[in-house]
Amino acid sequence: MSDFQRDRLIAAVDEFAAAMKKRLIYKADVKGYHGWDTWLNSSILSLLVDAMKKPITLDTKPYKLIDLANFAMFLWLRLRRKK
Repeated sequence: MSDFQRDRLIAAVDEFAAAMKKRLIYKADVKGYHGWDTWLNSSILSLLVDAMKKPITLDTKPYKLIDLANFAMFLWLRLRRKK
């Protein structure tokens, strides 16, 4: 991979991570959601699976994909910390 390609990949991940953070702050501050780190892993998995059952098309709102990514991050982090 060239340095240019690597830089573009890193920039894309940084942009996506920033969108994830922005959405998490919105959900916490505006919607009052909290406690992801105390939920049962099965609850997080259930939320992720339910979200994935909804059709994704080219008309899907970008925040819906961010929500999926955030649920996946919650579960990934929780499973990783179990080790």
